[in-house]
Amino acid sequence: LSECLFFFAMDSAALPPAERITRCMQRVYERRLTTSSGGNISILEGSFWITPSGTDKGLLTSDLISQQTEAGEWVGLKPSTETPVHRAIYARRPDLRALLH
Repeated sequence: LSECLFFFAMDSAALPPAERITRCMQRVYERRLTTSSGGNISILEGSFWITPSGTDKGLLTSDLISQQTEAGEWVGLKPSTETPVHRAIYARRPDLRALLH
C-alpha cells in the first residue's frame, strides 16, 4: 500500500489529514485488507486524527474522521476505542506521525 505512505508523507496544505485517512482506508478496504469494522488509521499533525468507532470503513468519508484538537476537544464522530493505544505509541515513538493497522 505504497499509496498510503504517499498520503502520510503529504502535508496539510496538499491534502488535509482527514482526507488522507479516508483515501488510505479506501485502498485498504478495496484490497480486502480490513473488514467494514476492522482496522484503524491515525495521523498526528497538530491535531490528532483517527478513524471513528462503529463506522463502516467501506463508507468512510473525510467528514466522519474524529479529530482531537490541540486543546483536547473532540470534533466529529466518537473516536476509535483504540485511541489510547495509538496515543501511547505516539508518546513512545515521537518520530512517528501516522499509524495503520
